[in-house]
Amino acid sequence: MALWRIDSDWGFDGPAEAGSDVEGGRGFALVHETSGEQRQLSVEVAAGGPGVPGSRLREVARQYLNDPVPPRRVVLDREGKVGRVVTD
Repeated sequence: MALWRIDSDWGFDGPAEAGSDVEGGRGFALVHETSGEQRQLSVEVAAGGPGVPGSRLREVARQYLNDPVPPRRVVLDREGKVGRVVTD
């Protein structure tokens, strides 16, 4: 069993942070399975890249569910691969 689970998710257009170089993405509300701690993870797509399906964004988020502390942001490059990971 993973350390974290996805409690909910939502799509967004434009950057999650002002001045960012992303065109949109998906936010995920995570809950720690034992402590109940809550955390948000944003998986974003770089501007100018091809469209990335929501299923790919969810797949990327799932990669971090066993991390003791998942990152706050993951930015996919224009090819849809993980290009940048931002932690606390």
